[in-house]
Amino acid sequence: LKASEDYEKRGNAIDNSHYKYNEIRAQILPQLTGTSSWTKNINYPGTEINDYDVANTIAGTQLLWTFGRIHNALRAAEKTIRVSNFDRDTEARDVIYAAQYAYYTAILAEETYAIVQQSYTNAVTNKEILEERSLKGRVSKHDNIKIAADIASRMPTVNNAHADLQTAHNSLQVVLGVPFETALKLSER
Repeated sequence: LKASEDYEKRGNAIDNSHYKYNEIRAQILPQLTGTSSWTKNINYPGTEINDYDVANTIAGTQLLWTFGRIHNALRAAEKTIRVSNFDRDTEARDVIYAAQYAYYTAILAEETYAIVQQSYTNAVTNKEILEERSLKGRVSKHDNIKIAADIASRMPTVNNAHADLQTAHNSLQVVLGVPFETALKLSER
């Protein structure tokens, strides 16, 4: 989950929802504002004005009735937080599903490659056996040609299975956030 950017985005959305909720909730609380000013007066001949004036004000406000504006905004913010939590949980499940899917795809690709490689090895062994028997005069040349064609047709299958195995391993490494240089060793536990 730590490697998933989408999961982190969902977590940030939850944090933003909490901030929005706190911002709306702050409107209910009493609010104090203060201002202060310091003024330097210019001396004019014939006037009696102080050189400096100081003015300080503090104001306190409290909302008494907002006709549901803040209450409804709070309810909406609470629901947004709940939805954000559900989104993060859903994203976590999606990440776990993607990891499991990539894992089982890699295991299937390994097994497929092993089967195809074993089939190719068996075909080569059969060709060698047929060639030995052919030298002794027991097998026709037609069978040798047939087995050579069979071996030639299996080679692209082996290459495709190997490419699928590499793709499955790369996909699993991307999902898990593992560097490509790291060799994967999968097991079915």
